[in-house]
Amino acid sequence: MQEERARGDFLVPSAVPENIYQEHISRYEFAARLTTNKVILDIACGSGYGASFLKKRGAKTVVGGDVHEDAIEYAKMRHEEELYFLRLDAMHLPFSKNTFDVIVSFETIEHLKDNRRFLSVCKEVLKKDGFFVCSTPNGLVTFSDSGRPLNPFHVCEFTVKEFYDLLNEYFRHVSIYAQDFLTLRQVIMYRLYGGGAKALSSTVVGRKIRDIIWEKSMDFKNLIWRKNAMTFSQFLSMKKPLGARYKVKPFENDRTRLHRVAHIIAIAKK
Repeated sequence: MQEERARGDFLVPSAVPENIYQEHISRYEFAARLTTNKVILDIACGSGYGASFLKKRGAKTVVGGDVHEDAIEYAKMRHEEELYFLRLDAMHLPFSKNTFDVIVSFETIEHLKDNRRFLSVCKEVLKKDGFFVCSTPNGLVTFSDSGRPLNPFHVCEFTVKEFYDLLNEYFRHVSIYAQDFLTLRQVIMYRLYGGGAKALSSTVVGRKIRDIIWEKSMDFKNLIWRKNAMTFSQFLSMKKPLGARYKVKPFENDRTRLHRVAHIIAIAKK
């Protein structure tokens, strides 16, 4: 997510605590089951760590695109393997029809004003029987029913059903998965924060107060991240297996689990 990026507007793995990196890279580990010997597009690739991961896992060709020029420059500088990075607008993909076997786009759709156009252009550049793999925050956890997302960087957020129904309008087969199962303590904290923010959202002054609180909380979060971040050498030498909490798992459609899943993952087939 945009607020989780640690250098400007994008995440640099060595600049965040290991658990934050694990949350993000687990999505690419999940996508890698579809990318061997395939031509891949990674939309909103940020610093390029995910594109690099997919290439090392056997993808034939990986193109990474991001709207932020500094992210693309950083990706080109950091990754020496055969990767292609370019600045692009997710609403206007500069590729011919039927170009890619798989499109990966994590924590992107909630930032876009026209998510339907985004899905339409993704479908257009996918090959026949190609896959679209994406993720988004669970609206039941983030309290997006307050009239607008609590996260000021997000334009819209979805419940599991909303996300599934939207993807089904553009793709012929959609499978939903779940990532990051919250602890009871985290669920309670989300409820307290979400309820207070929702109450503030009812007035103009309240919304301004809410946004200030969010900004200050993110400043504090970034301070904690800098304190706990790995050095780049530590990141490169990290050999621990990915934490079980962040593994992407099949979705279980019951109400209790719905409110404990932080991120929804989808595989959609053209």
